[in-house]
Amino acid sequence: MNTKAIIACTLAGLCAAPLCAQDYDRALRQIETNSTALRAAACRAEAERAAGRTGITPPDPEVEFGYLWGDPSAVGKRIDFAVSQEFDFPTSYVHRSRMARIEAANADLRARAERLRLLLEAKLTLVEMVYRNAMTDLARRQLADATSIAELTERRMAEGTAGAIDAGKARFSLAEAQADLAEAETEQARVRTALQRINGNRPLAFEADSFAAVVLPDDFDLWFEQARQASPAMQLLQSEVEMRRHSVRLSRSLALPRLSAGYMSEKTDDESFRGIKVGISIPLWENANRTRQAKAQAATAQAEADDALAQLYADLRSCYDRALSSLHTAAALREAADLHGNRALLRKALEAGHLSLVDYLREMQFVYQAEARTLAAERDLHAAVAELDAYSL
Repeated sequence: MNTKAIIACTLAGLCAAPLCAQDYDRALRQIETNSTALRAAACRAEAERAAGRTGITPPDPEVEFGYLWGDPSAVGKRIDFAVSQEFDFPTSYVHRSRMARIEAANADLRARAERLRLLLEAKLTLVEMVYRNAMTDLARRQLADATSIAELTERRMAEGTAGAIDAGKARFSLAEAQADLAEAETEQARVRTALQRINGNRPLAFEADSFAAVVLPDDFDLWFEQARQASPAMQLLQSEVEMRRHSVRLSRSLALPRLSAGYMSEKTDDESFRGIKVGISIPLWENANRTRQAKAQAATAQAEADDALAQLYADLRSCYDRALSSLHTAAALREAADLHGNRALLRKALEAGHLSLVDYLREMQFVYQAEARTLAAERDLHAAVAELDAYSL
């Protein structure tokens, strides 16, 4: 697993405590049940665990049989039989067994990291779904308001209290609201399709259209330290370092002489020989530079782990800062929209003649734009929080 993949998986696996009050659990559990990608990840982990258990036993025993006939025939025949078993130096099996256990644990860690990555993708899509639902609701309210204003303007034209210019502006506002709703519904359908794909290509009803309040941790460094220790991706990095260290020890064991032992018999017409045989290999060339290579790989694994940790801190700090910025932006926009005035007061002012149609449309456009920007800021906030909170998935 390369450094960028480690960072991506860790971003999907770090949190000291739940940060977001929005309840996505039901949808996420359904996705976890139906996701074909998660099933594939589970199968891949089982295959990796099985692969880690191979190659830790001695080689297969060797059986030899020979039937030799003499020439001339008076010499008679000879039958040879031998069974032998070759062994690496005994400590090599100890290190192989430990490496197999580490590899099995690594397969589980990779499966956990992949699960978190996929569930984070799902949660980010759910956040986007909330935003698109809210934007569609906003566009429908805007269309209803524009329709009402168009009807009011037509009545005033019939009464002679409004001119063609006002009617044209009202009709343009209505057409613009209709276009905005069509665009919002298109985006809503797009995200719903993406959610269905993540859910194993099965429909997933998720109609939430508002974001809950968010609480961020005060001390980022303390949170990060706790999160780092809980991250399966960071655990995997340290486990890879330990695996490389055992690989160095294994390479040293393989540089020691190999042993062989067995039984052998030889039988002729007149004589029979039976006994044992032993052998030893002289390690001269086969494992040359293997230990040096293993040491280099161990150093590389440690350097990659250190680099990944440094990148992780920077990336998560950036994510945390982005969440804080979005939190403040959303609060400021929400306050500004509330202070500017509500729709009911503006409508009463228009109907009472205290506000011209042009001013009303301008004021309402500001209100709707402020609400749309607020929703976008809340979407960005919850997306950042989802990354920080993903370990609780």
